[in-house]
Amino acid sequence: DEPTNHLDIPAVEWLEQFLAEASCAVILVSHDRVFLERFGGRVVDMVDGNLETYDGNYSYYRTEQPKRRERRRKAWELQSAEIARIEDFIVRNIAGQKTKQAQSRRRSLAKVERLEKPAGDGPAMTLGFEAERRSFRDVLSVHNYTKEIGGRMLLSGVTFSCERGDKVGVMGPNGTGKSTMLRALVGEDDDYSGRIRIGDRVEVAYFDQHLDTLSGTGRVIDEIWEAHPYFDAGPLRSYLARFLFTGEDVFKNVADLSGGEKNRLALARLMLTKANFLVLDEPTNHLDIAAREVLEEALAEFEGTALVVSHDRRFLDRIATKILYVADGTVTLSLGNYSNWIARRAAVETIEEKQPHDVSDAAREWQEQKRVKAEARRIARRRQELETAVAEHERRLQQTETELADEAAAHDWKRLAGLTEERTRLYDELGALYELLEKLPGDVPE
Repeated sequence: DEPTNHLDIPAVEWLEQFLAEASCAVILVSHDRVFLERFGGRVVDMVDGNLETYDGNYSYYRTEQPKRRERRRKAWELQSAEIARIEDFIVRNIAGQKTKQAQSRRRSLAKVERLEKPAGDGPAMTLGFEAERRSFRDVLSVHNYTKEIGGRMLLSGVTFSCERGDKVGVMGPNGTGKSTMLRALVGEDDDYSGRIRIGDRVEVAYFDQHLDTLSGTGRVIDEIWEAHPYFDAGPLRSYLARFLFTGEDVFKNVADLSGGEKNRLALARLMLTKANFLVLDEPTNHLDIAAREVLEEALAEFEGTALVVSHDRRFLDRIATKILYVADGTVTLSLGNYSNWIARRAAVETIEEKQPHDVSDAAREWQEQKRVKAEARRIARRRQELETAVAEHERRLQQTETELADEAAAHDWKRLAGLTEERTRLYDELGALYELLEKLPGDVPE
């Protein structure tokens, strides 16, 4: 029953291999889509209290399930139309010349095994993240972050950055410090060395995998009221319905909720923050497949920045634009999603097989080349931004000087004072921009 919950990716991959080679029968419950695809065998889907079997893996099930549903819908519609036609004939002819025909059809109709109306997809969570305002380009900068716990060095010299719009998937074996680092990023842990800087106009919202952001002492509706007391009862209940809390569910005690329900409630609180930087620690834990796909879609469409710890490979493939891999006391940041990361890892392993003595130097050189190129691109972008700002300030300064030279300005002391103040401000800002340009490193080779 959910054997992959809380397992890291290497452990899940080991379990996949173990089950593939097992000679015994296996029945398992799982919401890990990649795991289900590789597990093979059959899929049994629970629908409206019934079990439906699909003789294929998860991919086959996802293809076949909507086809079956469509066939059932058409069969029900055809039968319903035929029954309505026969009932109409009976009503019109039961007391007329065709009474016997009507009675015969009524007897036949009573013996018909009527199809049940097919259920739809059922209610689904509705999720969408919107930032109240746009952050500046530099969202997060981590330099030489080092964390020690109980005399053991957990992470050392961690350095990376996030820019606006990045969707960074954080992955790595359990116990390597991913959650610990996230708590430092959001300000819940200051017992470390190094520097963590949150950028200007950046507003952070944090999802804790242990769901400690929920007070857990009251009812579902109270959790939202506590964080957002401006909500009226009616709109609040409508809002909670988007997260599948309907009717009396909103008055449940949080302590009595299932893991999936608590997760949805924490996401409901998170969505109301309107933050532009989401820091999420294993947000897919306890979510079913439908809810995971809703969360994926919401993060993919989110215009802000997200840093997400997850062991869900399909999830990382869907949302990540960068992968931050945490292992052996440090991190590596690479472009692309999980599949891109796997391809690069496979390439490095191939090099190791061919050149076992030179691979470490080759891998380090490759990483250094990537770092140098990324730094060159960053510097070039920054230089261009500053040069554009300088050009704009020079244009506005020239315009101000022209207006000051105008004879009309000399007779309007209020306008003259305003223009003089504007010129002073532009000179000061221009000087600061020149200083920033001078501090930029020289040309970095591509």
